[in-house]
This record gives sequence, C-alpha cells and structure tokens, in this order.
Amino acid sequence: MLFVGVAHLVQVGNYNFQRLQKPDIAEAAKNLASCQDGSTILAADPYVAIELSYYVKDCDIYFYSEDAELSGGYAPLSDSPLRISDPVLQLASEKSVFYVHYDQPKLDLPTSLQKSSEESYGALTVAQFTAE
Repeated sequence: MLFVGVAHLVQVGNYNFQRLQKPDIAEAAKNLASCQDGSTILAADPYVAIELSYYVKDCDIYFYSEDAELSGGYAPLSDSPLRISDPVLQLASEKSVFYVHYDQPKLDLPTSLQKSSEESYGALTVAQFTAE
C-alpha cells in the first residue's frame, strides 16, 4: 500500500486534491510586501492562511471565517484573534491590504480601499488594496 501511494505521489506531485489546484503559494509569498511597512495580509479562508503562514513567518496573517470555532485541520485557528468575520467593518482603518485568494474573490473590502495591483500565480491571486 505504501509503495502504491508513493508511486502515485511521484506521478501526480504534491497536489492539493481538495481544490484540485497545484499550490502556488510559495511564489506568491515571495512577492508580498513586508508587514513591517504597515500592510495587512488577509487570506480568503483558513486554508489560505495556513498555506501562507508556512512561507510568511514574520507577519500576522488575518483570515476570513464566519465561524470562530473551527475544527479538523483548521482547529489551530479556532478562536484566533487573527480571524476576520466582517472585512468591511474590521479593516475600515487599514491603509494597505493584501487580499490572497483562490479563484474569484468572495469578500467585500471597505470602500475606502481601492485595488492598486493584482498578481496571479496559477489559480492563486494576490491583490493589493490601498486607501486613497
């Protein structure tokens, strides 16, 4: 069984079957601005936050989740102070936000923030929003 699993992994590669996408987070993380410049990093969901936290170690990575109590692989983020449940309200005073998401964006950001740049890495997108 182990041999078959390893042989399959060699053929397919480290592939995320949950989203059916190859992870491009490492490349995206290289191009995120430092949190030292006052920027906020917002992951679209706990999955993206966990991926980013591996590569972006010195920054707080905020993530969107309607529920405070998370389970399964997301349990370490349960009741996290980095959880954002209402981006429009909670990010209203931010000057710069990097919104990291797969596929189409699903979150609304404060109207005071306008998209200033966007980079795609496969299905992963990093969009920077800045205050006018």
